[in-house]
Amino acid sequence: MKMMDGRNFRVRYHGIKISTLEDFARLRGGSRQSMKDVCFVRAVGTYPGLAEDIEKMDNLLTGQMNAGICRYIRINVLPMPSGSEEISAYAGCYDKWVKTGKKRMDMAEGNEEFRQAAGQALTEALALFRKAAPNATSTIERNFAVKLLYWFDKICAGLAGQWRLEASIKIVLPNISKMQEYLFSYFLTQLGIDVLLLQCSVDIEEKLERLNLSEQLELGMICRFTIPEYHVPGDSFRDAADAGDGRETGKVRTGNSRVSAAYRQDVRTSSGSEVSQIESGSSTVQAYEENGAIRESRPVVRLPERRRKSRESGILGSGRLQEPGAQTGASGGGKQEGAADSRGMEAPPFSGNSRPVGSIVRDSRPGVLRRELEFEELALLASSVVMIVIHDQRGEIAGTGSGIMVGKDGYILTNNHVASGGVFYDIRIEEDDQVYTTDELIKYNPVLDLALLRIQRRLKPIPVYGGEKHLVRGQKVVAIGSPLGLFNSVSDGIISGFRSVDGVDMIQFTAPISHGSSGGAVLNMYGEIIGISTAGIDRGQNINLAVGYENIRQFIRGFV
Repeated sequence: MKMMDGRNFRVRYHGIKISTLEDFARLRGGSRQSMKDVCFVRAVGTYPGLAEDIEKMDNLLTGQMNAGICRYIRINVLPMPSGSEEISAYAGCYDKWVKTGKKRMDMAEGNEEFRQAAGQALTEALALFRKAAPNATSTIERNFAVKLLYWFDKICAGLAGQWRLEASIKIVLPNISKMQEYLFSYFLTQLGIDVLLLQCSVDIEEKLERLNLSEQLELGMICRFTIPEYHVPGDSFRDAADAGDGRETGKVRTGNSRVSAAYRQDVRTSSGSEVSQIESGSSTVQAYEENGAIRESRPVVRLPERRRKSRESGILGSGRLQEPGAQTGASGGGKQEGAADSRGMEAPPFSGNSRPVGSIVRDSRPGVLRRELEFEELALLASSVVMIVIHDQRGEIAGTGSGIMVGKDGYILTNNHVASGGVFYDIRIEEDDQVYTTDELIKYNPVLDLALLRIQRRLKPIPVYGGEKHLVRGQKVVAIGSPLGLFNSVSDGIISGFRSVDGVDMIQFTAPISHGSSGGAVLNMYGEIIGISTAGIDRGQNINLAVGYENIRQFIRGFV
C-alpha cells in the first residue's frame, strides 16, 4: 500500500530472539521509511510460575498503555457472530473491497493509510488461506474473509480510528490451533501489530507450522492450563480494555445485533444468501395447519436455542415445552415461544418436476431397479446419520443435534439452528469409537435452515430423492436422528401434509421426533432422503416438519 507520502507500507518481522514473556512486553518495533518492525511469537507449553509471569506481562503493558506508550489487548476467547445483520455488514465490506480492485477496505472509521493497510493485509491472509486450503471454493474464501473482519472489529474496537505507522500495538491470544484463527493472527501482524500466542494447552498442526509465519518460544510441556483472565483498569484506553475483556463498546445497533461503526454501511444481502457463519438460533418462521385443524391458534415455529449442560448434574436441559401454541425445533434446544400471526399461505404439494442435471438419485442408472426396502434394511442407514455435539466459546456443551452424510469427502448436512452458535462440533458416527472434532462450517442458509459441516473422514452418504414422482399424503416415511441425546433412534410414520413456512416448502410427517432430532434424516421407503427433520409442534401429537428434498438438493450441489 502507499503511505500519504507515496511510499509503500511494509512489515518486517523481528530477528531479535524472544526468550520470555517480558521480552515480548518490552520489545518495541521501529518504523522508518514506511517499514514497520513486528513480531509474531508462539509461546508453547507451560511451566511453574507461568500464571505469575502472564500477570507481570499484563501489569507491564497496562502501565505502558496508561502512559500512552502502547496499546495492549489480551482476550480469553475469540468471539463468534450473533446474527445475520452483523454478518451482512462485514460481508458488504468484503464485497466492496473485491469490486474496487482489492486495494483498500472502505470503512467508516480509520484514516486512508489504515484502509489501504487493511486491504493489503487481507490480500496476504487470503493468499495464505488458498495455499493452506487449495480446494476451498470462492464462497468458503469469502466466509473466511468475513470472519477475519468480524474478529478484528470485535477484538480491536477503536483501533481503526487510532492507527498510525509509529503506534505500538500488542495483542495476546490464547491457544490458537485452527487454520482460520492462526491466519487471523498473521493478519494482525500485517497491520503492524505485535502478536503473542499463549499455546499452553494446544499448538498449531504441522502443515501450518510449515508456513513459517511465527517464531516458536518453548516454555515447557503442553498440558491443561487455565490462563488467568486479564483485568483492565478503567482509564483513557477504555476501548482497548473493553475489547480485551470481551465487552462491547463503540458499537451501534443494527437490528438485534451490534456492529462497529467502522463497518457501518447500507449493506444488504438477499434473504437467501449463503454467507459465513453464523445465524442466531432464534429465527422465527410461521407454519399453518391445513384445513383449519388448528386455525384458532396458528403456531409460530421458533428455532430453539441449544440446551445448556448443567455443570453440576452433567445432564442436558429438559425436552419439549408444553406451552400452548408453541412450536419447537427438534434439536436439543431450550426456550420456545408461541404467537398468533395472520401471515403465510399453504404451499401446494411438491411439484415433482423432472430431475435437473446434476441431482443426486440412487439407483437411477440404466438397468438398476429401485425397490422398496424393509424397515430393518432402512434402519441400517442409521450408520450414515451422525450425532452432533455443539460446543460454545468456552468449550462447554451447548446442545446436541443430528446430521446426515451427504458427501463422501466428509460433508454432513444439518439444520442451521443446530450449527448456529457453535464454535466447534464433535461428530459421532455409529460403530466408530473415534470422535471427529471440526470447526468447518462450509456454508449455511438461515432461510432454508440448512448448514453443511465437514470432517476429515471418508463417508457413506445417503442419496437424495430425485423427484421422479410426487410425494403424496399417506406415503410411508422413516425418521432417523438422536433425540434427547439417544444416538440414532429410528421411527416410522407417514407424510400428513405439505406446508409453507416463511416461503419455504416443508413436509409435515408423523414419525415421532424429539429435541436432538433436528438435522436427522427423513427417508422414503427406497432409502432416499426426502427431507431433513427441522421442527415439531408440541401442542399436537406427531406433528413434525422437514425441509424438503428440492431445497436440500440445491443447497448441497457441488459438494457431493
